[in-house]
Amino acid sequence: MDNFTIINVQAIIGTISIILGFNWWIRPRLAHLSVEKAVLPLVFLNTFRYLGLSFMAKEQFYDGFPSEFLNTVGIWDMCTAILAIIAAVAIK
Repeated sequence: MDNFTIINVQAIIGTISIILGFNWWIRPRLAHLSVEKAVLPLVFLNTFRYLGLSFMAKEQFYDGFPSEFLNTVGIWDMCTAILAIIAAVAIK
């Protein structure tokens, strides 16, 4: 398999896994909580979005992706993580 196919297969399998996990385990537990208590774990999960910075690492992704795209994804994912940390502190 080439790198582009591998990345797409990983993205599809990861998306399906997240949807199933959310519907089976997370949604039933959040349904009985107040809004503040239900939102906090979902916001906190996004604090790990700094991992998007790996898009900017050399030879980490398929060479066919434009470097501007990879840099944009990396920087905006990091910004999302920072905002999630701020929001989590504010909610708590």
